[in-house]
Amino acid sequence: MGFWVEELREEELGLEFGGAKFKSWIRLISKRNVSAIKAIREPPSRTPLPTLPSTIFEIRSLVHLQLVGLLQCKLPSVVKGIVTLPNLKKLELGDVIWDDLQKLWALISSCPLLEVLSLGLQFYNDGVVNVNITSPVLKSLIIDHPSEVKFAIDTPMLEHLALTGRVGHYSFARYPTKLIKAELNVYVNGPFTDNEFSKILPLIRRISGVKSLSLSIMNFFKALNSLKVDVGSIFCNLTHLRWTWPSVNNNLDVQHTLPVCLFSKIKRLELLKMKANANNLKMLEYILSKAIVLERLHISSGDYAYGIGHSGDVSYFVGKNKDILWWEYQIYNTLLAAPKSSLLSDIEFVGTYIHASRDRSQNGFIVTINSQTTSPTSTIQ
Repeated sequence: MGFWVEELREEELGLEFGGAKFKSWIRLISKRNVSAIKAIREPPSRTPLPTLPSTIFEIRSLVHLQLVGLLQCKLPSVVKGIVTLPNLKKLELGDVIWDDLQKLWALISSCPLLEVLSLGLQFYNDGVVNVNITSPVLKSLIIDHPSEVKFAIDTPMLEHLALTGRVGHYSFARYPTKLIKAELNVYVNGPFTDNEFSKILPLIRRISGVKSLSLSIMNFFKALNSLKVDVGSIFCNLTHLRWTWPSVNNNLDVQHTLPVCLFSKIKRLELLKMKANANNLKMLEYILSKAIVLERLHISSGDYAYGIGHSGDVSYFVGKNKDILWWEYQIYNTLLAAPKSSLLSDIEFVGTYIHASRDRSQNGFIVTINSQTTSPTSTIQ
């Protein structure tokens, strides 16, 4: 039986990744049928970057491999373009620099049991790189990449998909019939025009059967509507929608934020990092008045860590805090007072100062207010 190496952290081990002692240690554990390796290099880290030994990719007993941090990886020589890790089921790569990308794609494509693949890669190439991700058994695919890469995906058993990158840089060879959950954080160079957004349509059609959809484009459905896309037919199974506000607040068209055809489908809605904006309150009121089957609603306010008190003026800092508190109160008051079309069983708002929640067992909201002087808790009927 093999054993599990929970985590290898350069600072905690006292062994420099890529050093002679570390390489010797890797060779030792490779002989003991290790089933999992997590190599994590946390910033601030020393330079030059260490190179992990290629023997890590020759441990045939590995089931889970995670490499995170600014690391260089040198893959072993391949025979006919194939590197074999026959038992690998989960591969997580974050900010890793590779000596040969073709070997990496060969590694991914030749793992017969691979079910989870997470790619956060560093590329230093001129021009666009075309990459094929092919796996007959892959269930979860997470890709976070720069704009110089185009991915062609052939994963018919996929259940979870999370993509970050440029619009039009992802394509599917076939329809993933088992896909349940999709997360899209896509962007364009320049204005988000209909012409630019139309590049995402082939991807949208491939993920149309999802039950859960996460977005960071607030005018996503308005853009689809302007392209004459039948949203209700495409997202026929959608019951869970999660929106995350981008760092720059979008100018929302309130009545086109969520199409009418989805109000009879969405049962769970998450609105995350909501920015302080009057239009956002109007949007919330509109959704509450139209969502006839909504059961669970979760809202969080925006991240105010940046832009508060940067002038060094204490009064400016306090003023901003008051603005945040007032904004959060308006969200809470909207949840409390706005007319609702459905009998929401669970409502939660999480802000910097106000936390309000209600479930089916409560007659009113449980409200917690955080401040420097008091932290009262009360039930408001």
